Amino acid sequence: MIKQDCYYLQAKKLYTQDGVLEHGAMIVEDGLIQALGTNIKPPAACRQFVFPDSSIIPGLIDVHIHGAGGFDTMDATPAAMEGIAQYLAQNGVTSFVAATMTAPLDDITAALHNVKQCMDHPSAGAKLLGAYVEGPYFTESYRGAHPAEQLRAIDLDEIKTLVRENEGAVKILAMAPEKEHGPELIRYLRQKGIFVTIGHSDASYEQMIQAADEGASLVTHLYNGMRPLHHRESGVIGAALCDDRLYTELIFDGIHISNAAMQIALRCKGPERAVLISDCMRAGGMPDGKYRLGTEEVVVKDQIARTANGSLAGSTLRLLNAVIRVRDTFGIPFETALESASLTPARLLGIDHITGSIAPGKAADIAVMDEDGTVSFTMADGRIVHNTRPI
Repeated sequence: MIKQDCYYLQAKKLYTQDGVLEHGAMIVEDGLIQALGTNIKPPAACRQFVFPDSSIIPGLIDVHIHGAGGFDTMDATPAAMEGIAQYLAQNGVTSFVAATMTAPLDDITAALHNVKQCMDHPSAGAKLLGAYVEGPYFTESYRGAHPAEQLRAIDLDEIKTLVRENEGAVKILAMAPEKEHGPELIRYLRQKGIFVTIGHSDASYEQMIQAADEGASLVTHLYNGMRPLHHRESGVIGAALCDDRLYTELIFDGIHISNAAMQIALRCKGPERAVLISDCMRAGGMPDGKYRLGTEEVVVKDQIARTANGSLAGSTLRLLNAVIRVRDTFGIPFETALESASLTPARLLGIDHITGSIAPGKAADIAVMDEDGTVSFTMADGRIVHNTRPI
């Protein structure tokens, strides 16, 4: 009798935590990876999947995504979150953090309520890990696509209410540490187990070091939404590149940053601290046209999203394409590029003992990638969440 929660998977290449197995196989049972190897025989009770021309890779983790497939976190509906989760599963992402936008506080609150509700009722797609509150506590001079009229001063009581009413839903909060009460906010968030990222900020190098001292651990889309690097005032970028306590998000879509800037970041941070993100908005996977990002109208042309004033407004990037671009641009081994979109974001979030790589005892979060980068099969917690092949 076939066990419905037991799977035997074999592929041309299997990208495990300890290296690449040629013609490797794995056994999944009860949502976990039970065994890996090249000489594993398929148990009679397991459903079998063989991918002779494809690779099994760890499921990707997108820690900063606003939306895709026509949906956005700020839609604040279960249907929108399900749409994003299913789009991600179809593209090899098995876990994600749903990003909000600077907007009226009631709209942000509604989006967070929805995230909490959806976390309590898992989707048929990628796993929702929580919310990434991007704004409204930013500096106007580097607001990017965030509307100036909706930026807010840091109000600790306001933020405490937001966190309390959405207990467990806020995973990451982005803020400008140079704003009044910035250090106090960082201390409070870390006490609550919420990760702090620095973004849309004019902070000096010294203010950044203080933020890291208080517990900030991430920099939002490095190079974008922050003062430029200057040789006498290195600011956010200098601190991000030099301080090993800080992870750095990178949108490597060929638009947000140059190849040289990306190479500098990779050399300074290594795969252990460089986190590839999509920062994708609702136009991901959709045709060019007019869309909304939060309260802002966005025009997408040639798959580049911009507001009316010309600011980049997120991206339409597929996270796996960023991994492939890193490999192809810099000649970095694919398994090393993969780390920045799987194990490294898991390490950032403190869940690398559970997911982020293919290893015995970890969650069966995996994707099957064909030679052309197409994802034909995805599994999250041992559940098949995407499959284009006959079962």
